[in-house]
Order: sequence, then C-alpha cells, then structure tokens
Amino acid sequence: MKFEEFEPKTNNRFLVTFLNIDIPSFVVFKVRRPRLCEGKWTPMSFEMWDPIEKSTTRALYDRPELIDLTLSLLTPVGEITEEWRIKGKISEINWGVLDWSNGDPVEIQVMMDIVECDLIIDN
Repeated sequence: MKFEEFEPKTNNRFLVTFLNIDIPSFVVFKVRRPRLCEGKWTPMSFEMWDPIEKSTTRALYDRPELIDLTLSLLTPVGEITEEWRIKGKISEINWGVLDWSNGDPVEIQVMMDIVECDLIIDN
C-alpha cells in the first residue's frame, strides 16, 4: 500500500487583492469563496477592519462601480495554490455598530454581486 501525501487547503491562508480600489489586503479577515447555485454566481461577502490610516470606509465610499479583485488561497509557505479573478458590484455595505463598552477593532461587512468570475489557478 502506497502512502499518498495530503495537504489540505486551510481557511486561514488566503489573500484578497483589490486591483482598482485602495484597500490593503491585510484588512480583509474573512471572505466567502465564490459560490455557484443553479448556474449563477451568488453574492460574495467580505469582512474587513477599518484602519485609521488608509481608511477602508473612505475607499469603499469612493469606490468605482465595478470592483476588480483576486482571491488567492496560499500554501503553508505563501505560494498561490488557487486563484480567482472576480469582478463585481457592491450591493451592500454595513459600516458596523459602535459601542462604548467594546474596544475591538471596527469591522465593515460588504456584499458584492459577482458579474464575472474565473478560476485562474488550481493546483
């Protein structure tokens, strides 16, 4: 019996790179991968932090009509093992709840309708 090597992709090794909007990759801490339902792409969701410098709020407020991005899944050493090229229109932005009793970072939730989606790399 031959041992087959297996290295699963993990949820915490990903990078979202916005190609036409000034949002740094490190602010996106949660994202839903593209999902196909009955031949149609369903909306994609992102959760982001809002830094003081390079404000995510400002970048989203001034956004272009069509967002262009890549979603990359990474190996343990940071190589790209899967990459999606996605274009979409933001359908909802939730700038979050502020609370005097909570010192956590401000979070922004974004929903984006996918207009175009291609799997570029899948090793």
